[in-house]
Amino acid sequence: MNHRRLLTKSVNFSKREQLPAGPNLAWRIDSGFVRAVSSERLDRMISLGIWGPEEYVSATIPQHFSCKIECLTDVTLEPISLKSIDRNLLLLRYIKQTETLLDIALKRQVGDRIVALFSWLSNQFGESRDSGILITVPLTHQDIADLIGTSREAVTRFLRVMEEKQQIYFEDRLIIFNVSVLAKEKMER
Repeated sequence: MNHRRLLTKSVNFSKREQLPAGPNLAWRIDSGFVRAVSSERLDRMISLGIWGPEEYVSATIPQHFSCKIECLTDVTLEPISLKSIDRNLLLLRYIKQTETLLDIALKRQVGDRIVALFSWLSNQFGESRDSGILITVPLTHQDIADLIGTSREAVTRFLRVMEEKQQIYFEDRLIIFNVSVLAKEKMER
């Protein structure tokens, strides 16, 4: 794609900063991860998607509600004119991610939500390791809770259980999702 640059160089933002929004502003992510969150309800943040390196994001794509883009990590981005990007492709990506996260959040059991989230993240941002799939998105327990619609305490309890069952491991604050242990447990049921 031939994108029209708004600035001549990339811009850095820190973890938890919100990206500036504008009617014709999009961002190409060079490094790091961001998430889109609904800012309609002040009592609860609703995550709409996660984007990483080489992906495009804009707070103006969802048109029927207010959306903010928050940095999950320190990020380096390139500002790009939204007019130079296929808005339909961006919108479809938002819709798909929002539907996936909604489907995950609607699962009855917190454990099922976490497993579904880790499966999705493994497919989107995973790197294969001998002990499982490294999820390259660094998420806090609160981030996970926000993504699946539960409390941080519930996430912490369930992650301890998953770690005891060797379904997950931690490497440099990142999660390694051991899908082979989960598959084995499903077959034994």
